[in-house]
Amino acid sequence: MHIAANDNQPNLREILLDIFEIVNRDFAWTGETYSKPFLAGLFNNDKTPEQDNDCFDFCNYCRSMLYEYDIQSRLVYCEIERHGKWSRHFVVEVQGWILDANQETVVPNTMLDNYRWKSISGYKLNEGWREIVGFSM
Repeated sequence: MHIAANDNQPNLREILLDIFEIVNRDFAWTGETYSKPFLAGLFNNDKTPEQDNDCFDFCNYCRSMLYEYDIQSRLVYCEIERHGKWSRHFVVEVQGWILDANQETVVPNTMLDNYRWKSISGYKLNEGWREIVGFSM
C-alpha cells in the first residue's frame, strides 16, 4: 500500500508501518549489513555500488521518506546486545515509535529492553546531538 501525503492521511503508525515496509523491501539483510546495489552510495558518497549499506543508511532512507510526509524524526545512537556483546547501532525515532532495521515492525521505544539509548539527534540537520541520561527499562 502506498500512502499519498494529503489532508486525509491515515494515523501516524500506519504511515510508519508503510515506510518501514518499503525500506525493508528495498534493503536485503546480509548478516551485519544490508545490501541493495541501487541504494549503495545514496547516503554516503564514499561507498561504491558494490558495497553494503548498514543501519545508518537504513535510518537515512527512512528519514528521507518521513521527510516527504512532513513527519519529523530523529536519529538515535544506541547499543544493542548481540551474542553477549554490545554493538553500536542506529534507529529512527518518531514520537516514541522506533524504526529499526533489526525489528520485524515499527515498535514503541519501551519495547526494546536490550537497547542502551546513548544519544539522539535534533529534528533538523543543524541541530546538535543530545546525550540520553537517566533512561532505564
